[in-house]
Amino acid sequence: MSAQSAISRGAYRQAFLMCCQIIEQQADFADAWFLKSVVAAAQGGIYPAVQWARKASLLDAGNAEYLAHQAQYLSMLKRHSEATVIADESGACKNVGAIQLDILAGVYSKAGDHKKALFALKKAVSMQKKNPFLYFNLAANYQILGNFPQAKQNYEQVINLQPDFYRAYWALSGFPNTDFDAHLLTRLLHLLSGPRLGPKDELMLCHAVAREYERRGDAVRAFSYLRRGKLKQSRKLAYNFESDREIFTRLANKVTEQSLTRVRPSSHTQAPIFVVGMPGTGITLMEGILEGHSQVTSLGEVQNFGAAVKRAANSKADVVLDASVIDAFERTDFDEVGSRYLSSLKAYQSPGGSVRFVNKLSLNFFYIGHILTALPEAKIICMRRNASDTCRSSYKQLFASKSADYNYAFNLEDTAEYYLQFDQLIRHWRKLFGGRIMEVAYEELVDTPESVSWDVMKYCGLPWEDDCLKGYNSQRAVSCNGPAKVSKAIFKTTVDSLL
Repeated sequence: MSAQSAISRGAYRQAFLMCCQIIEQQADFADAWFLKSVVAAAQGGIYPAVQWARKASLLDAGNAEYLAHQAQYLSMLKRHSEATVIADESGACKNVGAIQLDILAGVYSKAGDHKKALFALKKAVSMQKKNPFLYFNLAANYQILGNFPQAKQNYEQVINLQPDFYRAYWALSGFPNTDFDAHLLTRLLHLLSGPRLGPKDELMLCHAVAREYERRGDAVRAFSYLRRGKLKQSRKLAYNFESDREIFTRLANKVTEQSLTRVRPSSHTQAPIFVVGMPGTGITLMEGILEGHSQVTSLGEVQNFGAAVKRAANSKADVVLDASVIDAFERTDFDEVGSRYLSSLKAYQSPGGSVRFVNKLSLNFFYIGHILTALPEAKIICMRRNASDTCRSSYKQLFASKSADYNYAFNLEDTAEYYLQFDQLIRHWRKLFGGRIMEVAYEELVDTPESVSWDVMKYCGLPWEDDCLKGYNSQRAVSCNGPAKVSKAIFKTTVDSLL
């Protein structure tokens, strides 16, 4: 059995060992180095993946596949300048194929060069004219660029090639009112009446129908379909809110004024930035404002800090945060946690790049006690929003199917309970840490963006730069909202929305 087949089965350890054995026997075997990088990336080891993909590229110069993956890994580390250079090299190779071009398009998009991404995708589609996934990515790129007629044409081509590609229908429902398809609702309702729809498919279609009814001002029908789709998926997941309640309660009981006096203070003086909060409260907007500063680079949503805490707690659990990790709070070596987190950031550092990193993983609000103990100078910006808007926004979002952390959002009552627990935990952190946490109201950010942004920069110890206010205009792919919302500036339409 080959390492490639082991990877396809998800047997990563076996594949890794096979690659190591091959390299031990033949150190210049390029494909073994490349497959080793694939395994590392699949397991979250992006930094070594870069090194091993680079080694493969040096051994087999001009291999478009090796270079494309190397560019992709660099992009995942937010080292966009380096990634685009390697992507250009891959794209110029004679053996570049459609799959590599699709990878390169992703690299260019994350770097903000959507025109280059468009060129790569058009070339990929010309090579594989019956691949619906390539047409979908091409359509999404046109949508980001604001070319809605071309986006619609390519989404329709996706549906022609694969009629049950329901995400294409969902994407069409995200068009602005000036470009939407008046007949889309009829098509969606017809699809929903069909037999043998799985929970995920029904969820996707119900989200699209809800958008269409909301567009027409019919909040009652919009909510009805949203609830229908989420209810079926919720039953499939068999989620129980009590498991989340236990985490909230345990944190408040274990991280207290008394327990903080019993842990050894950390010596770290670095001040990384964390943006936390519930989904739909402006976390991505705040990230954009911060990343507009010349000294700041965003890590995106990375679990590096949680992973450092789990390792320090010697937890063997399948999840990152559980009772064993929380119970180990007083025994945790927070100097080690801080060191591990700061060390993990080095992989994201480009030569001559930014000196401050912002982590926008929303769920880091669970770790505020751990963060400020391990990194006393860290800056934590907690995004807040009107309670009903927060719950509606979470409930309306179509989270990735593997996002188990957001399973509460399939039930409105659970979402409300989650918000109450979140609010109580933030009050607990506020009581313990006071002004070391900055809470930002989404409504205030919308009404007075410059004033709030000034306050944020001052809190973070950053000099004001006018480019900070351009951050929210950057065109980037935002998985939680879909491309149609990406190019909007700060907007008020979601405050006290219909649904």
